Amino acid sequence: MSQYTYSADDISRALGKDFGPSPEQARIIEAPLESNIVIAGAGSGKTETMANRVVFLIANGVVSADQVLGMTFTRKAANELATRVRENLAKPATTCSAPPSPRTTPLQTAFTPTTRTSSAVTLTHRS
Repeated sequence: MSQYTYSADDISRALGKDFGPSPEQARIIEAPLESNIVIAGAGSGKTETMANRVVFLIANGVVSADQVLGMTFTRKAANELATRVRENLAKPATTCSAPPSPRTTPLQTAFTPTTRTSSAVTLTHRS
């Protein structure tokens, strides 16, 4: 049994995505809250997976948006990551098949953007 209310697939469906994460991506998105490293080639979905992990952790009430720090190597990657997280948090969630849990916020509430959310997911590159 998962320690989370919503799975990576639940969130993908709730956000109306055309397809969910691959099994490898789901393992990364749903990994325990500890240091992790992902090594993958160009175009393999690293940015999408990292953005989905942030949304997953927020939706499950594990972290709030102001507790998230995303680090990338380039300004372009930082902007792309921030945009993807912001867009997913701003989408209204549809129905989710996961049962409700008293320890987490409802998926709809988790995806309600706030000023704090928008500023918290603004990632910058400093030289």
